Amino acid sequence: TTCCGAPHLLQGEFDQADECQTLLYQKIKACDPKIILTACAECFEALEQIKKTYKMDVEILSIVQYLIRYKDKFLEKKIRGKITVHDSCRFHKGSPQGIAANDAVSHFAEHVDPPGNHLSSCCYQWNHGSDPMNALRRREHLKAVKKNAPILACNCLTCYEELKKAYTDVEIIDILQLFEESLD
Repeated sequence: TTCCGAPHLLQGEFDQADECQTLLYQKIKACDPKIILTACAECFEALEQIKKTYKMDVEILSIVQYLIRYKDKFLEKKIRGKITVHDSCRFHKGSPQGIAANDAVSHFAEHVDPPGNHLSSCCYQWNHGSDPMNALRRREHLKAVKKNAPILACNCLTCYEELKKAYTDVEIIDILQLFEESLD
């Protein structure tokens, strides 16, 4: 219910970003959590900054990182076919969040590596149209993904929301859907 300040920071509104982070810190401090979960990569980064700034003893995890710790609580059965994980700019495949996403897909489906000959493109949310070639790269990337897998799972809420808007033959899912579907 409180903005992390990342949207302001990315737009150069530094005072507003600082105000948001201070307010969020106060709310976090009031409940003194041991773990903070988020589905948003930008919020994750802001929370890491708050943790560092205020020297907080708290673990910050993406929701997928948290859920994959308890994967034994979920059905041990492949519920989907071939899926590629979107390699986002913030939760990239080598990050702990990206590793958790790949582990989740492997648990619930047939994990297919992203195409090596096409770079993943920005979800477009944060470049505000300043990269005119991004739409073309995204289309070409999604065509390459389609050749390998019919489903692209997003580990970043922003990427999911933006890629879901794109016209493509690839099914775009939020990776959390896999956990939900396994419970059904």
